[in-house]
Amino acid sequence: NIYTTLSAPLQTFLETQMDTFMEQTQGVNASATVVNAKTGEILATTQRPTYNSDTLEGQAKKNYDWVNRLYEAQYEPGSTMKVLALAAAINEGVFDPNERYQSGSVKIYTDLVRDYNKVGWGNITYLEGLAHSSNVAFVHVIQKIGVEKWKQYLEAFGFSKSTNSGFANEISGSNPFNSYLQQLSTGFGQGITVTVYQMMQAFTALANGGQMQKLRLVDHFTDPNTGKETPNPVNSLGKVISPEAAKKTLEYLYQATRMKNGTAYEFNIDGEEIAAKTGTAEFINPETGKYYSNGNNYIFSVVGFAPYNDPKYILYVTVKQPRVAVTVNTILKEIFNPLMKRSLEYSRLSE
Repeated sequence: NIYTTLSAPLQTFLETQMDTFMEQTQGVNASATVVNAKTGEILATTQRPTYNSDTLEGQAKKNYDWVNRLYEAQYEPGSTMKVLALAAAINEGVFDPNERYQSGSVKIYTDLVRDYNKVGWGNITYLEGLAHSSNVAFVHVIQKIGVEKWKQYLEAFGFSKSTNSGFANEISGSNPFNSYLQQLSTGFGQGITVTVYQMMQAFTALANGGQMQKLRLVDHFTDPNTGKETPNPVNSLGKVISPEAAKKTLEYLYQATRMKNGTAYEFNIDGEEIAAKTGTAEFINPETGKYYSNGNNYIFSVVGFAPYNDPKYILYVTVKQPRVAVTVNTILKEIFNPLMKRSLEYSRLSE
């Protein structure tokens, strides 16, 4: 018999919230996962579209490629990758939150990297750049780290290789790391493909003093004949960054989340201390082979750590091509905030 790490109350709550979320967004697909920040236990995870595994109701969705979006679907993550770039820069001693730079755009040979609003916010600090999710800031950050050193961090965080999850058909993602532009772009989550599983596993390093935890969906096994129990132990995958760098990363994320004009401000929860980072990722139009560049043709996401100074939970939500008239963050918070709040309340009841 297999006993999972899933929390029945959190999983049930997530399923209900996710139904409402998809009704509101009308996205092509979406996913949400909650992980125990200390142990790597997957406490709740789901995706949409989905179907009833008992009755198979809903499985006949026309032309839909059914995959488990946790580990079988690869995508470019966008700005949630900046969390890890920030951690690497702090670990290398090259991130000064008070240093200033000119936002808006930066030229890489003949190419131009722009901030999402195209014009930037003037001459601002790197902490403000984090709050605004400035691509230009993170081009400079990766240049300060050095592209080859940054590649080593990406590998240490587990990208472009199997997580050895044990699931069939697990995707490893890819990081070609060819042109200088592509190398720098990985710092803001473009030009590299990942899975939700890889992202969640990498995020655990920030909550454990730099030690990355292997994700777990199985808690233990029991032999139905003898009753013997075999645990599936918590497994550390080694130190990726220093304890000081992990702590500073979460502090800066928390400060950026509290900035009223920042992209993550809507993910603050009254009475809780949340560190959050949003993401808006371009993806390739299969008909043209080029990135979409307008409308709702993005993968929107948010990752959060709570409480930021000693995280118990990591929550990561993604939605592809939502069809909404309001800002996507306004919709994302409708699933993120209640689920994170419920997780923290549940942990207090369990203490």
